[in-house]
Amino acid sequence: MYDMPLKTGVSAAVFLSLFFYIWTNFGVWCLSHGMWYTFDIDGLVKCYVAGLPFLRNMFLGNLILCPMVITCCSKLLKYEDSEKLSIFYPLSSIVAVTVSQRV
Repeated sequence: MYDMPLKTGVSAAVFLSLFFYIWTNFGVWCLSHGMWYTFDIDGLVKCYVAGLPFLRNMFLGNLILCPMVITCCSKLLKYEDSEKLSIFYPLSSIVAVTVSQRV
């Protein structure tokens, strides 16, 4: 149930890096008020080109961090399901009580 392959972490790293790069550079271009980049296609391209070094570093960091976090969470959930560790027990009991009170 909790088997998250490595390609899930890698694809998440790629998608999140590209999304953040596109969104934040577009925001810088929009909010620069013409001080840094002109409000035309040329200014937008210059803004994206100026952000490429940051994309490389963020992409490399996310390629390490995203698969590691997904793998750790998957292993923790498997371990918790085997009842050797129940870190989510207090939360699940609160939810169960709340749901039973509503019914």
